[in-house]
Amino acid sequence: MLSKRGISTVIGTVIMITLVLVVVGVVWVSINNLVTKQIKSTESCFGNYGKVTLDKRYTCYNSSSNETQFSINVGDIIVDSVLVSISSQSGTKSLKISNTTMSNVRMYNGVYGGLVEAPGENSGFTYVVNTNGLGIGVPDSISIAPIMNENQCEVSDSLSNIGNC
Repeated sequence: MLSKRGISTVIGTVIMITLVLVVVGVVWVSINNLVTKQIKSTESCFGNYGKVTLDKRYTCYNSSSNETQFSINVGDIIVDSVLVSISSQSGTKSLKISNTTMSNVRMYNGVYGGLVEAPGENSGFTYVVNTNGLGIGVPDSISIAPIMNENQCEVSDSLSNIGNC
């Protein structure tokens, strides 16, 4: 019985401290990566609130053609695209305005099915939407949210009580 020996308290303490440091290191790396990813995703939207707006003078509904017209202005920022939500009594439809063709959306002087461009820095465009084609009818409100660095920002402007053109 005397020949059996246990681990000394000093070595046991060193092993415990090493294990705690390894666990803390693993947890730190995991949390740091998660926080860094979240910061990068919100960083692109920070400080840009209100720099993408609806121009109320050119936003209206044409009851004879069942089309909604809206104008988006972009300030001194660069957006990838703009998410437009049009709401009516029958529902809400969202449209992603980017440099692509769209069947129910056209540039003001364009044609349906043609190229629809997102506004660039310090510029604006007017768009026309075939609301019957979207199945929403007379719009109650329009809201817009910029998409920057592939991250959707919060709603930057909205308009209710859409008047007739």
